[in-house]
Amino acid sequence: MSQSRRGSFIENLVVMAGSLVISILAQTFLFPLFGVYVPGISTNLYLTLILGVVGFSYKYMIRRVFNARE
Repeated sequence: MSQSRRGSFIENLVVMAGSLVISILAQTFLFPLFGVYVPGISTNLYLTLILGVVGFSYKYMIRRVFNARE
């Protein structure tokens, strides 16, 4: 069954929201264990948002390509 563009978009938003929360928590607790210093939570949020947008775009495009093949 093929997924609509809107369905793909909403699914990716939900996945991205969950991933952002997990990513911020992981960065907050894991970065210091590896000696990675990030000056402040705002920098963590900025990095996470950039990578989130890249991942969102990538996943959405891949999903659309596979759905077009069905």
